[in-house]
Amino acid sequence: LPATITSIGYLAFYYCWNLTGQLSIPSTVKSISKYAFYGCHSLTAFSVSSSNTRYSSNNGILLSKNQDTLFLCPNNKAGAYAIPNTVKRIHDSAFENCHSVNSVTIPSSVISIGSYAFCNCSGITGNLTLSESVAILEDGAFSYCDKITGTVTIPSSLSGLGAYCFFESDSLQNFSVN
Repeated sequence: LPATITSIGYLAFYYCWNLTGQLSIPSTVKSISKYAFYGCHSLTAFSVSSSNTRYSSNNGILLSKNQDTLFLCPNNKAGAYAIPNTVKRIHDSAFENCHSVNSVTIPSSVISIGSYAFCNCSGITGNLTLSESVAILEDGAFSYCDKITGTVTIPSSLSGLGAYCFFESDSLQNFSVN
């Protein structure tokens, strides 16, 4: 992206299938709207200028500067990913349609998981245990996660549960609620 750009608007690159590889975000970008890169199935990584005051990247994932909010995993990122222990919030649609991520580790620092954050994500597998720090699980957070094949453990700290959180996660077997 050019060094003169200051914001990336809502749906700016919506379904840009030919946007491939790594996307470099310059220091001048102060705002990235929701769904700016939605459907960009060929993106593999985000790289953010170290002098950017609003955003950063970690292993190709887009985060806030202080890395307490995880904004977006590129759809074509492959392999395993451990979310940094500094992350408190996972943004809406952060891992939505990430079919090449084969495992995601959610740390105990996470307190909220946004709407459709892991919708149709291949990296949520087996049992899912939400840590005692999770207070909010928004709409559709784990919908269409057909690789959750065991038990979902819900902590006593959960005070907000959105609609359709596990919609069409057809292989899920049980819920265990503290």
